[in-house]
Amino acid sequence: MGKVQSIASADSASQSAASTNYLAIGCSDTFSAAVENQAQLKFNVAGVLSNMWSRVRQNGTTTASTVTSRKNAADGNQTFSISAGATGTFTDTTHTDSIVATDAIAVKVVVGATSTLATADLAMIFAATTNTVTPLQYNYFQTSVGPASVTSYLPIGGSNNNVTNNTTEANAKVRQRKAGTYQAATIHIGTNGRSTATTFKSRKNGVDGTMTVSIASGAGSIGFFSDTTHTDTIAAGDDYNLSTVTGTGTGALNVDTTYIEFSSTNSDSINVCADHNLRTQNISLTRNQALGGLLTNTGTTELDVEVIANVAFTYSELTINVTTNTVTAASTLTLRANAAAAGLVSASVTANGTGVFSDSTHTYVAAATDLMDTRLVTGGTGTSLKTNAIMVWANAPSSGQNITKTLTETIAITDSAARLAAKTRLSGAFPTYL
Repeated sequence: MGKVQSIASADSASQSAASTNYLAIGCSDTFSAAVENQAQLKFNVAGVLSNMWSRVRQNGTTTASTVTSRKNAADGNQTFSISAGATGTFTDTTHTDSIVATDAIAVKVVVGATSTLATADLAMIFAATTNTVTPLQYNYFQTSVGPASVTSYLPIGGSNNNVTNNTTEANAKVRQRKAGTYQAATIHIGTNGRSTATTFKSRKNGVDGTMTVSIASGAGSIGFFSDTTHTDTIAAGDDYNLSTVTGTGTGALNVDTTYIEFSSTNSDSINVCADHNLRTQNISLTRNQALGGLLTNTGTTELDVEVIANVAFTYSELTINVTTNTVTAASTLTLRANAAAAGLVSASVTANGTGVFSDSTHTYVAAATDLMDTRLVTGGTGTSLKTNAIMVWANAPSSGQNITKTLTETIAITDSAARLAAKTRLSGAFPTYL
């Protein structure tokens, strides 16, 4: 019922002239896939997608380009046109796409002639039919998972920008700041040459969660694999991520994407900007990040990473996970709105400090038209710091809900009546009574 942002972003997402490309949604990278199922997000809940929005940072086309939502490999209802050579923001605020469980969603970009088009950010609003559900997708870019008996770890959202596996779980953990439930752990396999099964799992606080999916060996075991039976209950302060575990055999399988849903009964949602390969930021630098998608260290132009709120969200719990830090002065992460500080929401990273740093005190109530991002400014002495994820939570209570209340009323009624009896005695020797 509550609305959430579904944000994809990248530092370089360029599509060739006169080509058709597919983009992912759901806190993922706006990488361009020529094959649609490499970008699809497979929902597990019903709801409505709306307000498709994108920013075009570069456009050399000489004819118009078209962006269209896709559902189950067919055109959806949302669409907008990008004029030849036009840059800036484009949106469809008129049409919506109704979603049911198992629908596979992507976005199609048909590029005009002559030259390339570069989309910086892509966003939609998702309103689940029941609860508030955040769709979280992690792009794995057809990364080969091949060595025998190896466990690799993945964040719940973002992008594997360097196309490598990660065997250090601390680089994948995403600190939770709101209670809720994770559900529908899903992985998409592009090709499979493994001779033994591979297991896909949820992880909570460094141990296996309840969700697990077994992927059989061989070329026949490709496509989507999900655990829609089990769930993981999350408390504020928990660390959460995903993993793949290969068997003892040989061969490799290529992972395209992973997907999981965060469900809240309190209208809470999470925005994740992550890369398990870590991002290094040297001293005395200012870098801007989108609220969801690829974690980058190239965000020198704030305009390229700003994403429209679309809803009057209340943002809170701005959080960064610092894995290593040789910056000997404090660094600051700030929530931004319209290229300025968003109220007082900021998290201070202490000199040489590592671990999780959050602002659990301040909030910012955005206008629907606000352009949001985050900014990390590193201190002026020392060397550099590395981070795997920046998160911020959002809350938008659902509107238009029917609320039923039962009222009990006790009424006491007292009724009193006075009766008058009288006798009349007539005069005379022999009394007569009337």
